[in-house]
Amino acid sequence: MLAEAVTVMTKLWTSAEPISFTGTYYTLDNAAIFTKPENRIPMYFSGIGPQASKMAGLLGDHLITLATDPKLVKDVVFPNFEAGAKEAGKDPKEMERAVLISYMYDPDRFIDPKVFGLLPDDYKIEVAKDADILVAYSAEDFIKKIEGLKRLGFDHIIFSNMSVDGELGVKVFKDVLPHVV
Repeated sequence: MLAEAVTVMTKLWTSAEPISFTGTYYTLDNAAIFTKPENRIPMYFSGIGPQASKMAGLLGDHLITLATDPKLVKDVVFPNFEAGAKEAGKDPKEMERAVLISYMYDPDRFIDPKVFGLLPDDYKIEVAKDADILVAYSAEDFIKKIEGLKRLGFDHIIFSNMSVDGELGVKVFKDVLPHVV
């Protein structure tokens, strides 16, 4: 279904004429987009497990994942993404590897990781298999996380602010960015 959807979207974005398409999941009859993108729209595909990571390489232009566990990233996500890209005739070195990190910034240490069944020095709160929320108490916590993700091979890190004080959760990056950019 996903592969077929990508085919339909690409045809709609690039065709000068209305398109017709009959697939297993989608059917279009003289469909058109009248305001087309000026440039090709890059597709980021999510992948955590082996199948989704391979599909990201096969169908996408770039990978985006929630996976941050080093073993999972190095043994599953990246190898399958690269295999899919190569199978599709793409150079995986030319494709971005992005990771999405949800975080809570808590400089006053109101959030106790033990509430989530974790060790006191562990800043991971499991929200889904192979994904986590970073609980950061200082700019240094962010810097360490970013440096670790860069060492794993990520070249694009996206942060999703879930802090109770959202504004404070953004302001901390004034102290983070000079050290990681």
